[in-house]
Amino acid sequence: MNKGLNKVLMAGIGTVLLILGIAYAREVITQDLKSSAGNTTITVNGTSVYTKAFVLDDSEYNAISYYAYSPAADIDVTLELQQSWVMPVTEGAADGNYTESVAMSDIVTNLTTESTWYNKALSAPAMKYGRIKITEAVTADTQVTLKLHKRIN
Repeated sequence: MNKGLNKVLMAGIGTVLLILGIAYAREVITQDLKSSAGNTTITVNGTSVYTKAFVLDDSEYNAISYYAYSPAADIDVTLELQQSWVMPVTEGAADGNYTESVAMSDIVTNLTTESTWYNKALSAPAMKYGRIKITEAVTADTQVTLKLHKRIN
């Protein structure tokens, strides 16, 4: 069965179950976002790096958890969700097909508090693929960990 039709059918079944007062399960999937080398801890050292691309349009709602730490100095990190209709030509590199949506703000700008987990809901996906651009304003050997949470009906 085609994926789109399956989503429509599941949404319809869910609506009928809710009308009848019957609870049904919604699944939340959490995935580690990784560097282009496949690491779950991403090192940023005064530059911009990109996570591997991930599929966005297979879920109804998305959220991201992020954590940053530096053993060397104070941090100053910005996280942006970039979206595209295609996979990147080269994972981990700048790609003209990936941009931040015009009306969407950064996930976080100038994060300076270390060793704390943060969560943020993401806007409904406009494109099929996404990735996180991580920019560090200082050279601090910052270690960033990111988790993507998807609610699938």
